Amino acid sequence: MGERLRPGCGGTARTLHWQWGPRITLAVAVAGGGSCVEIQPDVQYSGGRLLQPTAPSSIVVLRTDRPNRPYADLGTVSVTCPTVAGVSFGVIEQEGGCTYDEAVTRASVKIAEMGADGIYGVTTSAAANGAIVSLVATAFKYQDSLQQPAARPSEAIRPGPDRPAAPPTALSTEARLQQLKELRDKALITAEEYEKRKAEILKHL
Repeated sequence: MGERLRPGCGGTARTLHWQWGPRITLAVAVAGGGSCVEIQPDVQYSGGRLLQPTAPSSIVVLRTDRPNRPYADLGTVSVTCPTVAGVSFGVIEQEGGCTYDEAVTRASVKIAEMGADGIYGVTTSAAANGAIVSLVATAFKYQDSLQQPAARPSEAIRPGPDRPAAPPTALSTEARLQQLKELRDKALITAEEYEKRKAEILKHL
């Protein structure tokens, strides 16, 4: 086995060579003396977007089933979690990727920004180390949540341009009699009219 140094990210790296015969050579780069930049997962979305986002914690995840009430598809969300090859004690190992929960969480955050209620039809691909390297799912919105919310009771009875206000409450019998007496005392009606209207008021008791 031969060895030579080459520049690495954040320091130097060694390239280890294993040779079997004159034509078969395996070369593996091993970083050392520093740290490399970690490759972050990538999340992509293709589809429609609603004006009102939803909370990521309320996202429904249906791995194999479809929504159990009417819904509309919004688009497709995909999560990519890269892996890298490393060497541990002379053995080539694959590192990186995501757990299933991490990939679903990243997808949920993305579709929540688009106003979706959840994802279904989740498909994943895994690397040799068992980590998730890709996740694809369909984002959906329940149809009943696409409708405008009904007016609250307090708003339903509020007067408006097309809803006239309720007529004022009728005066009590006592108030009507007092009002009638004041009209008579001010000579605005005759004693005969007073007695006649008074009898009409008392008739409804």
